[in-house]
Amino acid sequence: MRKFLLLSIAVIFAAAASAQDQTNKGKEFWISYPEHINGTSSVMGLYITSDVNTTGVVTVNGTNIPFGVNAYTVTNLFLGPNGGGSAPNSYIHMGGIQDGIKTGAAVHIVSQEPVVVYSHIIFSARSGASLILPTQVWGKEYIVPSYPNSGGSGAGQGYGELNVMASLPNTVVEITPQITSRNGLRTAGIPYQITLVNPGDVYQLQFPQNQDLSGTVVRSIASGTSGCQPIAVVAATTWTALNCGSGTGGDNFYQQLFPYGSWGKEFLTAPLKKVVTNPNDHNVDIVRVYVKDPATVVQKTENGTTTTLLGLNFGNYYEYSTEYPTYIKADQPIQLMQYIKTQNCNAAGSPQTESDPEMIALSAVEQTINDVTVFSAFQAYVPPGQSNVTTHYINVIMKTANTGSFRVNGAAPTATWVAIPATNYSYLKQNIITTGPGATPVTRLQADSGFSAIAYGFGNVESYGYNAGTNVIDLSHQLEVQSQYGIETSPTVCKDAPFKFKVYFPDSTLSVSPVAIRYDSIKWSVNNPGVFVPNNFPITVLGTVGAPPTVAIDSVNIRNGRQVAWYSLPGLYSVNTPGVYTITITTYRTSSEGCGNQQDYTFQLTVVEPPVAGFTYTAGKCVAEPYQFTETTPQAPKPTYRWYWNFGDPGSGASNTSTVRNPTHIFSAPGTYTVAYVAYTTAGCETDTVRQQVVVDPIPSAIIDGTNTVCINGAPQTITFTGSGSTAAAPSYTFYYHMNAGGPLSVSSIGTSTASIVHNPTTAGPYVYTLDSVRITGSAACVKQIVGQQITITVLPNHAIALTTANNV
Repeated sequence: MRKFLLLSIAVIFAAAASAQDQTNKGKEFWISYPEHINGTSSVMGLYITSDVNTTGVVTVNGTNIPFGVNAYTVTNLFLGPNGGGSAPNSYIHMGGIQDGIKTGAAVHIVSQEPVVVYSHIIFSARSGASLILPTQVWGKEYIVPSYPNSGGSGAGQGYGELNVMASLPNTVVEITPQITSRNGLRTAGIPYQITLVNPGDVYQLQFPQNQDLSGTVVRSIASGTSGCQPIAVVAATTWTALNCGSGTGGDNFYQQLFPYGSWGKEFLTAPLKKVVTNPNDHNVDIVRVYVKDPATVVQKTENGTTTTLLGLNFGNYYEYSTEYPTYIKADQPIQLMQYIKTQNCNAAGSPQTESDPEMIALSAVEQTINDVTVFSAFQAYVPPGQSNVTTHYINVIMKTANTGSFRVNGAAPTATWVAIPATNYSYLKQNIITTGPGATPVTRLQADSGFSAIAYGFGNVESYGYNAGTNVIDLSHQLEVQSQYGIETSPTVCKDAPFKFKVYFPDSTLSVSPVAIRYDSIKWSVNNPGVFVPNNFPITVLGTVGAPPTVAIDSVNIRNGRQVAWYSLPGLYSVNTPGVYTITITTYRTSSEGCGNQQDYTFQLTVVEPPVAGFTYTAGKCVAEPYQFTETTPQAPKPTYRWYWNFGDPGSGASNTSTVRNPTHIFSAPGTYTVAYVAYTTAGCETDTVRQQVVVDPIPSAIIDGTNTVCINGAPQTITFTGSGSTAAAPSYTFYYHMNAGGPLSVSSIGTSTASIVHNPTTAGPYVYTLDSVRITGSAACVKQIVGQQITITVLPNHAIALTTANNV
């Protein structure tokens, strides 16, 4: 029975819930191998981990390599060097390509269940590493960050580069270089186009030695037959020594970028953990804030002081150096990169401790995550003999109020949380042990609310660092649902639970003179319409407003700092079969600007079974004590958030029902009651109603027994107290009594209803035992005053016998 007869809940739609919670965990990945200073002598290490057991295939230049990974472990594959490893790197390495496409050069990973992938390009302590993003979170526009080499102009040093990949055929890409390319053919500020004909093709563009390509724009554009298609962009360098002219130690940069649609407006940074041995040294990091619109106002809070960043650099970025945590807030979306300096820089304030250059992409506050599995690049797991890294850390930032819920592999962190001044956030720097009990390269981070994290490590003239895991939600457009009973903000609804489809898109173009974006029609499609009720897909909503007519919008508001327009399907829908379903929304516009007049947006909707409801209770010792009820309904895959209890006790008035998770109830009278419970999950699941019989005992009572008459010094007399009322299998009572006019005495039963005392008749007289009260042992409330219960032990004295002597006998 799904409906709870006594349940009185209005049909109120919950807050809109996102229908696609996209993260770095996925089932399909493409990975490029940008040119490294050491060419094919370098090695690409691939590290695959997951929170479930799964299998998959890695494809390298047409060769399939099966793999398996167990939950919370890592599987590694090495590509190269020089034809060695799990597969050769001779073809996939993009060496020698200054401006061109290499067909099928991307590494392809496909898994049965979602996995997390990291890639590491290394040669003899010259390394760069990146979190790899699955295809479902790729975007359509990127702004490329970088940093110029300042450590010399030797062969192969200091060339900035970018790679572009597509997952769909005939993807057209427009690139606007910030500076003229290395070969001089791509002029600064002049857009040009390339076409990636096949999934897995890689385009590489290099820039002049020791120059900064930051601000280069890469975006997908419409082809003649389709709209903009998703692409991946990697920012890299062949080798970079960072931030001092005398630096001789360098690393290659290698970071897959977050698409512009996932940029946020709030970021926090935490200093990296370097071991300082000289008090004159400082743990100074570099932070760059990249903007798309030069008019973006960016504020930085550091050590409690807030300032507005000034002096926008060529390439549309602000830069600052710091050894403290910072909070960054902007009025438009921004991108943050944190840079590690070269170890042997000797300029004032530079680090002299083990490290080397690295560029790490940071997550926005809007993209935080609450459960992630991250890999640390232990020497035993990376290409043999290549790594100098000996210390590994994970930096975590989250709201101070929620730090108590944070766990590292199920335990509280060993590091100490440090408050970030003038914010409600704290950070920690967790040391990841490499030897001894508990040492593992795979770390699970969990909390009951969002956090951001980066993983990194240091060794002699070497470092690595990458985002530990993140949401990568395109904040410019999202499918959402309004659930009848749920409040879910993840892509999940409940089987058979009614919900409403909604979607938002940008309300206007991003230009100096914004133009409203409206659609001639919008088509809604699903990949399995037979499981939807009603089964009326595909549905095309035609324009009815204006001339020419456009689709009516529901409303316009601000979502994730962007003004968006909302559209919806009329009526309610439900899904009768659990699973993951693809929702495709196709928009049509008369204008061919941007991504063309037809554009597909694909989202995922997850449908789950309702949980099996359950509860337990701890009985009070009698009717005067509260009964504790405890929900046992599973809290996965989605937790319960609303509860309704009916105790079957109308005599208790308003207390007969409760809407808390684990209520208590004092019953109005002894008896047997039927207690009913139903719950609702955040995804909108209504559980079946669960009922249990609850027996409520009366206030205890008792009697005393043992009246008798006995001669002095006769047999000991037993006085018995008998309690009643408890239905416990092994009840315990405490009896309070007095004898004659004496003080209070007590005796307790243990696991039985009776207790006895013994009266030894050594002195004559009447002995009156009066039972005053009884209580259930251990209870303050289950007690009763007893009237009229007493017994008397009469002890008779010895009779005197007089003996008389007879005279005159």
